[in-house]
Order: sequence, then C-alpha cells, then structure tokens
Amino acid sequence: MVRSSAHNPTASTSACPPIALSGCGVGKTKSFSPTLRTRSRSPKFELSEPRPSKFTPPSYELYERELVLYDQLGGGSNLDHQIEELRRTVAEGHRAERGRTWEALLVLALVFRFDIQESAADLEEARAVAEAVVKCTELRTGAHTQALFVFGRVWEAAYRHWGSTDVLERAYKCVVDARANADSDCSGDSARYSDGLDLLTGWLLTYHIPVIRAGGDLSEAITLVSAGVDRLGEKDPWKALGLGILSRAYRWQWHLTGCSDWTYLYKSDELVRQALEIRPNNRRRHCLLHMLASTCQDRFDGGEGVQYLHEALAAAQESVRQAREIRPNVTRFEDRNVIQSLAMAYFTLSRVEGRLKDLDKAIAYQTLISETSGPDEPPSFFLNLCVFLSFRFRMAGRLIDIDNAIEAGHRALERTRPDSLQTELTLSTLGNAHALRFVHGGDQADFDAAYKYLDQAATRVRANKCTLALLPCITRALAAIYDVQFETHARLEDIDFSVRYQTECVSGAGENYEKPNFYSELGGYLSKRYEAGKDETDLDEAIINHEIALATVATGLTERHMILWRYGRSLAHRYQLHNEPSDFDKCAHIMKEAAIAARAAAHPKTSQYLADLASLFSMRYEAQGEKEDLDISLRYYAVSYAVPEGFIDNRFQSALAAARLAQDNNRPKDAVNAFSAAIGMLPRLAWLGLNSSRRHAKLINYASQLASDAAASAIQAGQLERAVELLEEGRSVLWRSMMELRTDFSSLENSAPGLARELVLVAQSLEYDGMSTAKLTERQLEERAQHRRRTAERWEFLIEQVRKVPEFEGFLKPLSFSELRKAAAEGPVVILNASKYRSDALIIHPQGMVRCISLEGLNIDTVKQLNFVFSKALRIPRDQNGCRFIEQLLRVVSSRLWYGGLSNVAEALASCAPPPSVSEELFRVWWMPTGLLSLLPVQCAGPYDSRTDQPGIADLFVSSFTTTLSSLLAARNSQASGSCDTPARMVAISQASTPGNAPLRAAGVEIEVLAQSRFSPGITFLREDTASVSSFTSALTSHNWVHCCCHGHWDSEHPLDSAFDLCDGRLMLHQIISLRLDQADFAFLSACHTARQSVSLPDESMHLAAGLQIAGFRGVLATAWAMADRDGPALAWHFYKALEGMGRGMDARCAARAMQSAVRELRREGMPMHRWAAFVHIGI
Repeated sequence: MVRSSAHNPTASTSACPPIALSGCGVGKTKSFSPTLRTRSRSPKFELSEPRPSKFTPPSYELYERELVLYDQLGGGSNLDHQIEELRRTVAEGHRAERGRTWEALLVLALVFRFDIQESAADLEEARAVAEAVVKCTELRTGAHTQALFVFGRVWEAAYRHWGSTDVLERAYKCVVDARANADSDCSGDSARYSDGLDLLTGWLLTYHIPVIRAGGDLSEAITLVSAGVDRLGEKDPWKALGLGILSRAYRWQWHLTGCSDWTYLYKSDELVRQALEIRPNNRRRHCLLHMLASTCQDRFDGGEGVQYLHEALAAAQESVRQAREIRPNVTRFEDRNVIQSLAMAYFTLSRVEGRLKDLDKAIAYQTLISETSGPDEPPSFFLNLCVFLSFRFRMAGRLIDIDNAIEAGHRALERTRPDSLQTELTLSTLGNAHALRFVHGGDQADFDAAYKYLDQAATRVRANKCTLALLPCITRALAAIYDVQFETHARLEDIDFSVRYQTECVSGAGENYEKPNFYSELGGYLSKRYEAGKDETDLDEAIINHEIALATVATGLTERHMILWRYGRSLAHRYQLHNEPSDFDKCAHIMKEAAIAARAAAHPKTSQYLADLASLFSMRYEAQGEKEDLDISLRYYAVSYAVPEGFIDNRFQSALAAARLAQDNNRPKDAVNAFSAAIGMLPRLAWLGLNSSRRHAKLINYASQLASDAAASAIQAGQLERAVELLEEGRSVLWRSMMELRTDFSSLENSAPGLARELVLVAQSLEYDGMSTAKLTERQLEERAQHRRRTAERWEFLIEQVRKVPEFEGFLKPLSFSELRKAAAEGPVVILNASKYRSDALIIHPQGMVRCISLEGLNIDTVKQLNFVFSKALRIPRDQNGCRFIEQLLRVVSSRLWYGGLSNVAEALASCAPPPSVSEELFRVWWMPTGLLSLLPVQCAGPYDSRTDQPGIADLFVSSFTTTLSSLLAARNSQASGSCDTPARMVAISQASTPGNAPLRAAGVEIEVLAQSRFSPGITFLREDTASVSSFTSALTSHNWVHCCCHGHWDSEHPLDSAFDLCDGRLMLHQIISLRLDQADFAFLSACHTARQSVSLPDESMHLAAGLQIAGFRGVLATAWAMADRDGPALAWHFYKALEGMGRGMDARCAARAMQSAVRELRREGMPMHRWAAFVHIGI
C-alpha cells in the first residue's frame, strides 16, 4: 500500500534558503520555543537625541555589506565582535542614515550567530529588538519597512529551526505589512528593500499556499520572484538565492496542478542547476542540493529514467554531508528536511533495485528526523516513516514494522492541519497502513479504520485537483481490503468492489514505475472474479492486464516477482480451463522465476509462490496421473511450508494442502510429516499476540478437524504413538497456551533467575485480556493491541532463551508420548477419533501401551448425521411430548455409538480391568473424544434398542472426561486438597431468580441439602442478593470446593461469553479463566450447559467447566446440555451421601465415584436417560 512519492508533494519538503522566514503579525509575540525564556539585553527602542560620547560608530555601509556577504558565503568568525559593536552603537543612541536603523543590523547579526551557535538567547534578543523597532511610532516609513523586513528574518530563523506553522503565519504577516508599508512610502526610502521583499514574498508563498491555505496557485510567487531575479546582476550574491526560490515555486506549482504540467518541473530543475553553478561556495549550497535532489526524485517518480533517481541520491548525500559540516547534530527543521530527501532517495532505490539494506537506511534516517522533530513541525516526517515501514512490512513481514507504521501515521494525523493539503496525504497514508495490516492479519477493526481514512481521503481528493494525483493509491488500497473481505466471506460483491476500485486506480495513474503493479493487481482481481463466477471474459481481461504489466515493468523492480506470480496464477486458471500444455509450461516457468527472485530477497511471499507452483503440478497430476508430477508437487510443498520467513498463514495452508494431497494419494509418511508441520504452526497461527476472541476465530477458520485428520493419517501409517502426540498438540490450543502462561518457573530460578523473573511479569501481562474496551478510543485500542503484540514477541524471545539453558532444552515444548502415557497411570484413557480418512479408538493402558480399535460404524458422515439429529433434539422445548421425543432420539444415538464401535472398546477395556474388589466394582476410565465425537453422548452409549437388560458404558465403568492428556496430568500433579493441612472449605451459591430466566424453584431445596449434610460446617452460603459476581469470584479464591446452583448461559457463537447468571449480572467464561485459584479442588455445577461443546470448534472445549479447570479446579461435575431444575436436589443428595460414605471428606479424587453412585441411584428411581446422562465428570 505504499505510494509513489510522485504523488507525495510533502515527501521531500524543500529547505531552499529564503530571505526571510515565516511571518508573524505585529503585536503580542510568543517565544519561539518553550526553551526560550531569555530576557532581551536590548533596551526599549526610542528615537532620541544622540548622547555625547567618545565612541565613534562604525560605518553602516561596511557592516551592512559584511552581513550580506556572510548571509550568502558564511564565515562568521567576526560576528561576536560585530554584535558587541552594534550593541554599543544602539546603546549610545546613534542613528543611521534616513530609512535605516542600527537595530536592524544588530537583529541580522544575532540571527546569523543563532544559525551557527543555536543559542536561544540570541534569537530571543533579536526578536525583542525587532519587535521594539516595529512598534516604534516615530520611525520614518523606510526604516519601518526595514524593521518589518528584519523581523521577518527573525521568524525565518525560527521557522528553519522549529518548523512551526504558527511561525510561518507570523512571517507571512510581516511580509504583507512590509510590502504595504513600502507601497505607501512616497520618500522612496523603501525602494532599497524591493528586491529582498519580492524574493521573500515568493519564498513564503511557496510554503504558505500549500501548508496554510490548503492549495491554490503560485503564479503570484513566480511573477514576484522572477521580477526580483531579473533585476539582480549575474554576480549579485542574492542571484543564486533567487533562482533557488524560483525553482521551489515552479516545483510546487507542478504539484498544485496535479503533477500534470511537466513544464513546471522541468523549469524547476533548470533553475536549481543554474543556481548551483552561479555560487559554488554559497552558504546554503546544501539547501540548493536538497532542491536538486527533490526535483530529480520527482522526475523519476513521474516515469523518467533511473538516472534521475541516482542523481537524486548523489545530490541528497552531498547535501547531508554539507549540512552536517555546519551542524553535526540534527537539531533544526531545515536539516531534517535535507536528510528526508536522502531517506526518500534510499527508499525509492530499494523499491527499484530490490536491496533491503537501502530500505533499512531510509528507515534509519527517517526515524532519526522523526524522533528529533518538534511538536509544531509538519507531519511529513512521520508520514514518510509510515510509508517506509509499511513497505518493509511488505518486504520482510515483520509485524512490528506495520504496527510502528500505523503509530507514525497517527502521530502525523495529530500534526496535520485540517485545512492543509497534507490532510489528504495523511489520511491516505494512514489508511494504506491499516489496509496493509488488514490484508495480512484480517482484523475487522483494521478494515473499518482503513475504509474510514481512505474514504475521507478519496472524498477530499476528488474535490481538490491539487491532490488528485493521490487518488490512485487510495483506490488501490480500497481494492486490496475488499479483496480480503472476498477471501474471508466469499461475497461476489466484494471482489466486484476490488475490480472497480483497481480499474479507477489504473485509469487515474500517470506513467511511472508503479503503473505495472497497478495493472498486475487489476489482473489478479479479475482472475479471482473469474474463479468465483466462471466468466471467461474476466480471465481474458486478467491476462491482458498481466501482459501489459510484465511488458512495462523494470527488470530490477523490487516487486517484479509479484507481477510474475499474479500472471502465473491466471495462466494456471487458463490451463485448468483448456488443458493446453503451452499454458502449463509458461505458467511453470513464470512461477519458478517468481519463486527464485522472492527466495533470493527472503521475501515472505516465497512460501505462497512455492505452494502455487506445487498446486500447478498437482493439477497436472490429477489430469494425467503422472507420478513424477505428484513427487514434484509434494517436494515444492515441503519447501514451501519450511520457508522460515514466510507468512505463517501461507506456510500453514501449504502444509495442509501437502498433507491432504499425500493422504489422498496413499503417501502416509509424507502426509504425517505435513500434518505434523501444520499442527506445529497452530500456536503461531493462533498467536498470543492476538486477543482470545481473534485467536478463537483463527482456529475456527483453519484448524477444525485438523488434529483428527492428522491422527488418522498417523494411524494409517502405523504410528499410533505419534497419533496420540498429534491429537494432544493439535487440540485445546487456546487452553494450552493459557496454561503455559501459568507455568511454575521456580525450577528455572536457580539456573537463570533473571529469565525466570521476567517470564513471570510477561506472562502476567499476557494473561490480562478481559478488560472492557467499550470506552476506549480507537487510538487507545490500537496502543493496547500493539502492547500485547510486543509482549507476545518478548515472551517468544524469552522462551527461546530458556531453551538455551542446560537441562531446559524442552521447556514448554509439546509433551512426547513417553510423558503423555503417564495420564493412564490410574486407569485407561480412551481417545475417540473420527476423520474423513478413518475412525478409531486409541486405548492407552496403564502399562503405557497403545491399542487401536477401529470404529467402522462411526465414519465421519455417520458422526455428522448423529450430531445433526442430536443437536436438533437438544433445541426442542421440554414439554411432555418434547421430552418423550428427546428420550427416544437419545437412545437411538446411544445405540448407534455402541454398535458403531464403542462395544468393541468396552470389550477391550474389560480385558485390562484390575482385579475386582468388594468396595469398588467398577474401575475408572477416562474418555477423550475428539472433534465431532466430543459433541455426542459417549457417557451413555449402550445397547438401548435391545429388550434384554445389557450393560452400557454407564454400567461398566466409572467414566470421566478429559479435554487433553496434559490437563489430566497437570490436575494430578497439582496440590490435592486431601493432603493439605488446611481443612476443605466449600462455597455454595444459590441464585433462583434472574431477569429473563424462569425461576429455579428447586434451588433453595438443593442448597438445603448441603446445609443438612455433615459438610455444612465448612460451607459458606451465598444466596440470592448475596450471590453477586464479585462475592462469587472473591469466594473462589478462599474455598477449595464450589457448589453452584443457578442458570447457566451457553453462547454457541461466542463461547467466551458463556456465563453463570448471578444477582447483579453474569460471571463470564473470559472472566473465570483470568482467575488463579491455587487451592481449588472441585466444582459441582448444578447449572445448564456448563460442559456443552461448541459446534464450530469442539476441540477447544470452550465451556464453563473447562474454564474452571484453567482457573485451577482439578475436577468438575458439569452438564453436557440443559438439566431439569428438579434434578438438582436429588443429584446433590445422592452425591454428597456417597461422598460421606467414602470417609475421605471433600476430596476431588472421590468425586467421580460419588457422581457415578448418584447417577446409578437416580436411574434406579426411574430418571429417564435424557436427564441423568446430562451429568458428566471432568478431571481427576
């Protein structure tokens, strides 16, 4: 989204030396800077009779001539003496000839010394003296004109130093007053200043019209300066200055006419070269060189030869060298302008010749001048920094660059006057940066910001011919963001917008080095529209645009590989359509050339180019069946997803495509490798630098069913242990990353205490993701998001540093099977997996072996069908007929699960059952259903269509569920409440009535069950009005157990907004997971939907029960769907009665058996399946 500076008139603001600087009106005068507070050493000016003195004043003409020569040639070694002499002359009250004052010479001398020494005291004294003279009512007209003239020189020095537009306006007012004064001077005394005033007026107009007036015409400036220059002799020291000012006027006239009349730019170029020849030793030669660099840059940007770019670079380098000889430190606005021209030349060179080091130089220079600029300076320094950083993001893919670019754009916007021409430029540049980040990140907030700024810019530009040249880059960015919208939502109207905006871009752009890119991008959008609508006219037009782009692009252009790649994609579509070998050969050649060029430049698009090349060979393989094409395709994919600098989205998609291609063509080893690579990228895809909602959305878009398919591939390859690892690594990505942030770093403190301390701080910062953003401004939201991204980058860096510490090489890496098998230490773990490739159960025995049981009756289509009917049944109203229907359907689904393969699993489990005991008939089994199987009622699978009383899962085992093996291991390894010296304490919450919900009539009865139990002395009760969000969360931190009896709210679209309904609002899932409950043990959730999985991403287990586990609870009794209000007291009574009978108090390790016992009793009492099967146990 980077514009050509041909459309950026402020990208290289000329610092050509004027006679006077920025103007001000007469009257109350501010200091130029907060640092200027020095009182003037000159007394108040009055015309009085000369006082007798032995002091003989110097020659006025001699001092005036010396100062003029210094102004042009430099060499101020005598300035200190002159200033002291002039101060004494003024103090003695001497008067010069008519129409002149000694004070004027003193002011000029002080200004010139300020140029060298930069003493604020000098400039403040000059301002005070000049202001006193201007205010004097006794001056003759000529002297008053002179006073206004030198007052302008004071403001000139201030403007060159600070660049404030307020100072510019003051300067202009001074000049207007001086000219009016001269015009009314009948004595002719003011005539001596006419040349200087003409040049000064012209110079100020070249700033005042573009910056202050927001456009206009510089004909007046050109006329005035031309007349002044014509009156000057060839050897006049002001001649070079006048030519420089005239050159600037012509250059700005070119910009103000929309860069359309090239005679203005050619005249500007001619004049500045003439000025440089006249005075090789001019004091401000560096400013003239800067002007030459700007005109040469404009000529190249406008489409002329690359020799002008190299000349611009050479002139800018010499300009900077000479400026730094005068002032080594970058302290002045005019010096920053000079350096900016060098930065722009390096930036353009990097685009043309493809060297990233040139771009790095450009950014280094631009950063230097941006960081040293004052708050009142124009926005161009930050604007160009925004452009440069945006382009480096395109080239290198570093997120920090585009974040910094947007920050620079916002700082530029803060400095932009609403009525300035730079407003359009600022809006366009900031909109481009947001558009670029949206293209690569997909955050809707970036789309909204990009559209807002770009639409405002386009509206202003279309109404102002002066900035019309900006329109192509604006419409180009709009086309890009709608293209991403099309990729995300597949709406045909979005790609229509892209084509329309890009067509406007192409038609409005002049001939320059960017034009081929414009054609290429239009071809790309037309090709996508063909792919969506299959209109061959679009494909034909796409290829025509690509060929125009390729025919006109410079060989060394940085982004030439993008033009080749887009062309190749369109040729691939045509090959697929017509199966012409010539199209294949041409496409393969072009794509290889693009990939080679991108790889050489370490461009992040390399991965995508290689993937498209792989796709091309895969396409021919499907058409012709040649094994060689399959081998080539898989090799290209393997290289593609291994490219380290590639965008993570491209690499992930490449790995996924490779895995599916290999699996579909019976290449299991290649498939497992590619699936492993894709799963390994999930943490980076759902990066910690994103907030939880965006990470969840990323996983929905990319990772649904991925782990299940990867495991099926590994099983087919005979790699059962690898299948377990892939299921562990590819599921619960969000939960695992949150748990990593809560890692105990105490073991690291002995080896690397500094790393350990910083990791704790960074982890705590990343966990903080729940604060409401409703009242934050756009800028505050941006700052908050950027802070999170930088913190996440720091976290990744620290993790890599820890892995370099001896014995910490595997720190926070996924667990190997040798560690995961320990999850079965207290009973077998059954992993259920259904994929389009196959369906299986993996049984991990306590001895650590893995056994695979095929689930032949539960293929993916069957599982999807069962999910459809089951989820539909759960939405049916719970009246008498509805309950009867749900019961019948649940029995059908449970039977299908049993006969689909779970009966074989039960039989296999029976073979590894421990010896029976009197007290424990049934043994523990942990179930870990994955993917779509996690949405089905595994806990009640059984032969319920049989008239014989045969046992099912609920009769054979004490069943528990676990989201992952690592979470089960973590729960077992955490401190057990039974071994804690502190007695177990419970908080019991009862909230029967909440707005919008039916009252829970049995809630009071359920809490009374607890009150009557032997556990009641250790229970804190929160009922109705006392059951608030704050009291609940506070109680969680001081109690081991929680019994929650209230309404549960399940949000299928936004799972993190699932919640408990309490008296003063909702306690949401995203709030729960932010808690750290070190002593938490068990939660009894007598509320609806507390363990209900989300259909969109079941493997992430985004429900309330899982959230409590993240917070610290080792076990949870929860509900897989809605529970009946009347069942709460009965379940609680049987549960706590069974717990009492075990004699171990409130211990989470006893909860699963207590729940199994309670459900068994409820079944004996006749409770239907759709009610008792809702209750599930999760955890230890």
